[in-house]
Amino acid sequence: MTPHSPRVVRKPAPHITPAPGGGKPPRTEAREHYGPKRRQALSALSTELVNLRLQFREALQHFSLREDSQLLEWIRVLDGQAGEPTAVPSAKTALALRKRLQRLKLKPRKGRLKDLAAVHAALKSIARRLPAQG
Repeated sequence: MTPHSPRVVRKPAPHITPAPGGGKPPRTEAREHYGPKRRQALSALSTELVNLRLQFREALQHFSLREDSQLLEWIRVLDGQAGEPTAVPSAKTALALRKRLQRLKLKPRKGRLKDLAAVHAALKSIARRLPAQG
């Protein structure tokens, strides 16, 4: 067994005042020293990130609406609420699809892309095996 060194507690430097949220204060003075080319490049990058964010949100919203509407339509058909007689899958197919859905291990709070991809793949699999609605 090796002897442990005493724990050293470091105090913050007196010239650094903590920000209201804790940690170091933001380094705004450094940006004043950037050249015009760098400031322009940073501004352009920021603008592109804002545009990407808007496009990402719109794409995510459209994806969500499309997948959700498909799920709602299948639920409506399977529950017999379609209003007109529609073909439903056999018991064997229904059980196989149920097992497929139960195998999905989603962690929605993590917001993982692989979860969205797994849901999308499962819905494509279901679409191939359910009778076409129209």
